[in-house]
Amino acid sequence: VVIADNAYLLAQLAKDPKEGYRIIDDPTIPKEDYGIMVNLKDTELMKQIDDTMQKLRDNGVYDELYKKYFPDKK
Repeated sequence: VVIADNAYLLAQLAKDPKEGYRIIDDPTIPKEDYGIMVNLKDTELMKQIDDTMQKLRDNGVYDELYKKYFPDKK
């Protein structure tokens, strides 16, 4: 038995798709969002992160990564 985030489990199943594995989704467990935490005083780092995230969205890489690691999300 392994208890972990779906993204991790789905990635592992994709790497090793042996029969007998299954993910049990428990609707009583609250869903989580992901984020990036940065010290508000580190404005240069925040700008670098914002710029990089925008580039990833603009060139389509963000959507590709999202589909790869969160295939069950829309």
